[in-house]
Amino acid sequence: MAQFRRNFFILAGLISLSLFIFTPTADAFARSPSFWPLLIVLMGLWAASTIVSAFRKGRIQPIVRGVDWTFERKSQPKRFWAALLWNGTLGGLCISMGAIGVRDAPVQQEREKCHNYQDRFSAVEAIEACNALLKGANGRAQRSDILLARGNGHYDQKNYILAERDYAASANLDPENSAVWYNLGLVSTKLGNRSASIRHYGQAITKDNKNGEAFLNRGLLFLDDGELDRAIADFTEAANLEPENATALANRGIAYVWKRDTQKALVDFQKVDAIDRSNVIVLHGRALLSLHGGNPHAAIEQLSAAIGHDPDDLWALRLRGDIYESLGDYARSQADTDRVLKINRGMTSKS
Repeated sequence: MAQFRRNFFILAGLISLSLFIFTPTADAFARSPSFWPLLIVLMGLWAASTIVSAFRKGRIQPIVRGVDWTFERKSQPKRFWAALLWNGTLGGLCISMGAIGVRDAPVQQEREKCHNYQDRFSAVEAIEACNALLKGANGRAQRSDILLARGNGHYDQKNYILAERDYAASANLDPENSAVWYNLGLVSTKLGNRSASIRHYGQAITKDNKNGEAFLNRGLLFLDDGELDRAIADFTEAANLEPENATALANRGIAYVWKRDTQKALVDFQKVDAIDRSNVIVLHGRALLSLHGGNPHAAIEQLSAAIGHDPDDLWALRLRGDIYESLGDYARSQADTDRVLKINRGMTSKS
């Protein structure tokens, strides 16, 4: 009867566990920072239970992977006590390490929220977690890391002034961090300070000359400013770091178009076609080539294809509207202008 009761409770426990593991609570627990430390503590407690059992039964199995030894206290005393010491040491280490992990779990959870690497938390939650961590942060590097993460939260909320403030404070504490200079470049662009963006991307590149995104973004700013040779140099660096970087290749092709170097532009556009045949930037570039070649109707077709991919493509809409106007098609030109104004109004209301 006692055996039946024991088996019944074991079966009931297994059924309850199998039902629990598929619940949202179990999923949240498995993702929590406490899960693995608690598992290690349980392993330690299990190891400790073998010590208790050994004293009661006079025999012990050492916890060693791949072996199934049993030592008797009476017939094998040395091996018995050695196994007892081994299991006790292993259990003590697991319990102590797991306990430290459980103790640090709340802080670890705040770190996960603050840095939000997998976008599991809202920007508000991330900022609140960073604020909590800053209160106990020690050392320049640690504070810099938290400020960088909090700046990312502000950036996600489009609070660009606050983001810039945090990034600048982070850079002041850890000026060798390429990522923070890169983020300063991003936020400076959002705030309309293009010259600052170029400087910050330059700092990011100085700290890490393999920061391809910094080369790409600085190249885009140079391209917009008409500094074509500097743009081409940056796009080339970005493409060297990532040979299939379609954005870098396509924009380098655009720069060559503006330099009237048609052959080099076409080479870049062909490279992009092999990577992404629907690349909108290439459609822009080919439209410019058509326009420079005196074929405005082909340019309109290419711009229309770009707009088909992205109906809010302001650059394509503006240029197509200008071409329509030059051809005397004022109705279509006005339609494109109206579309540009409507998109701009929508962007203004969102910001």
